[in-house]
Amino acid sequence: MFDVVIGDSIAYQARLVALWWDARVIPERHDVDLKSSLQDLPENPGIYAVTGRHDASAGERVLYIGQATDLSSRVVASVKDCLFEQHHGGQRLLFSDIWNLTVRWARLAEPLIDSTERVLIMSHSPPFNSQIVRRTQPRPDEHDLLIMNAGRKGPLLPLASGAYQAWGWRNREGLITP
Repeated sequence: MFDVVIGDSIAYQARLVALWWDARVIPERHDVDLKSSLQDLPENPGIYAVTGRHDASAGERVLYIGQATDLSSRVVASVKDCLFEQHHGGQRLLFSDIWNLTVRWARLAEPLIDSTERVLIMSHSPPFNSQIVRRTQPRPDEHDLLIMNAGRKGPLLPLASGAYQAWGWRNREGLITP
């Protein structure tokens, strides 16, 4: 915990979560073998993000954010579920409107994974994540979460804050400000 003071109106205590991101570029093929491309992911708990380009937006962006108790076993299945479509004969191919994909991951202690994932989803609004999480506000225990992204973070914001995602901030007198 540490104190955060922004000007004369906002003061609060925050829990800092520092994420050091690593990354692996996904080969540019519709029938890419994700398992071999991502075979060296760690067997640790953490957060992962798929970044790339999408027809609905300009430039590189965060397309999906997820969590795992074992990154090496969860990421491949999750990416296939959200970014691949089923074709004739059971073949699963990458959606045609996404390209330049990179899978990013950061190790994180399990007690922080759920809240960190939620705040990152609220901050980036990835198109392939559930709208329920993207359009909600942080739980009260997430207001003090301050996430610092470093390393190979790509388009992930340098800082994400549960307090910023809340629908109202409290000033020094405890009054909610828009």
